[in-house]
Amino acid sequence: MSQRLLLIDGYNMMWRTKAFGKSLDASLEEARAELVRRIKAYRSRKALFSTIVIVFDGSSNRGGAKECGDGRVRIRFSAYGESADDLIRALVKRYASRYRVTVASDDNYVRNNARVYGAGIVSCADLVGLVNGFPKSEPADDDGKDMDAATAADINESMKKIWRIT
Repeated sequence: MSQRLLLIDGYNMMWRTKAFGKSLDASLEEARAELVRRIKAYRSRKALFSTIVIVFDGSSNRGGAKECGDGRVRIRFSAYGESADDLIRALVKRYASRYRVTVASDDNYVRNNARVYGAGIVSCADLVGLVNGFPKSEPADDDGKDMDAATAADINESMKKIWRIT
């Protein structure tokens, strides 16, 4: 399991960091394009991850989930009625046995579900820092939702029981 997969919670990353403020002011489409451009540049400079998937909500997409990209950096839009959070959870579950998975999100639902399957977690601000060549970046807001390790372990155990994971 030497290949590494990075799953990025796209809209969460754009809204939770200051790096996309100007692009978001212009349009959501421009901000998405800016995120994809930065991630592709990062991937070409540093091949730490064999595959990177940026996941966006595709709530207006009446068909199935849509995917595009060049193989190394892929963009996924969730299917109608499916959230990006649920798609990320499904992707982590699907690929956890084949890849060393890392999830970039500040959303506690996404982070906690990823931990259940053994995925690594990186904050949006830290990933922006890596992409920009800095060790860390500052988040746009600190919502105080980080939890202590004991609480996270309790949640993980509860979720494992619910999903019958051994």
